[in-house]
Amino acid sequence: MTNPAANDDEATPRWVKVSGAIALVALVLFVIVHVVAGGLGGPHFEGHLPQVPTTSDAGAAGGAVR
Repeated sequence: MTNPAANDDEATPRWVKVSGAIALVALVLFVIVHVVAGGLGGPHFEGHLPQVPTTSDAGAAGGAVR
């Protein structure tokens, strides 16, 4: 008895299955690497940055840096 889903006219082409499998593996590897590495990068500040006086701030304060 033959499988009707195995008909060449109705079956998904092999290249589609292979491409999907490669894309799925790449996606899983991408997620694993970024979860292990701690995120996708970018500015991750835990709190606020310290205030660094600039030349315009020093001039406005009369030259004194607080």
